[in-house]
Amino acid sequence: MSPIEKILRENQDELFKFVAKLVEEKNEVKKKKADKIVCHFNVLGKSYTSNKFVDNYREFLLEASKILDYDKFEPVLLSYIKKDENGFTESYERTSIVKLYNGGFISTHSGSVEKLKHIDGLCKIMNATIIKTYF
Repeated sequence: MSPIEKILRENQDELFKFVAKLVEEKNEVKKKKADKIVCHFNVLGKSYTSNKFVDNYREFLLEASKILDYDKFEPVLLSYIKKDENGFTESYERTSIVKLYNGGFISTHSGSVEKLKHIDGLCKIMNATIIKTYF
């Protein structure tokens, strides 16, 4: 029997308590996580109907970036938009960065509520009516 096996056998109660605590903490983190929002919406004659809200968000921002310059995006998206892809801190997931048509880069790594604020803010700038449906 290896030294590790011996330690594990002699300390089974402590090991089980430790594992149970880890599982409990993991479940608490899951409970604290905000519910996901599924939102379909229509704006400027286009429907965004994916059940993955991030896909709707990304597609809307791409379309809006055909209309609005980078300078119009910046006050609405704040730290979620940069002029350079490398301008994001390490806390932003690289896979969530999208290049816009207006030359900017956005990070889609934000909560659903934040995404909705961005969409509403850009619609306001464009004087566009948005019709939302939540699921």
